Amino acid sequence: MPAPIKAAVVGVGALGRQHARLYAEMARDGVVEFSGIYDQDPAAAEAVGKQYQVPFARTLEDLLAKFEAVSIVTPTATHFGLAKYLLQQNKHVLVEKPMTETPSQAAELVALSRERRKVLQVGHV
Repeated sequence: MPAPIKAAVVGVGALGRQHARLYAEMARDGVVEFSGIYDQDPAAAEAVGKQYQVPFARTLEDLLAKFEAVSIVTPTATHFGLAKYLLQQNKHVLVEKPMTETPSQAAELVALSRERRKVLQVGHV
């Protein structure tokens, strides 16, 4: 059996907390290794991290080396920039819907994911 993928959550508002909960459940089943949480609000990241016994980071850069795949669960206006940055860092990305604000932004992310050979998934819990 392959090693579980290391996953993280960026954004722990109401919906991001659901992603964190699901990763924590999958970690108990050995499906993923829940590797960390980041939110612009350090107190929110810390609270959710403690709730699910997972490390939280004060900066996104502090979290980068700890995960292979990430859920982006932030306001739509931030999806494109975060997804592009994380794909450029060679991370697999699950971005909450809507994927981006414009079709051209979405097309750019799709092209980048193909170029980097990384999974880009749009979804919802």
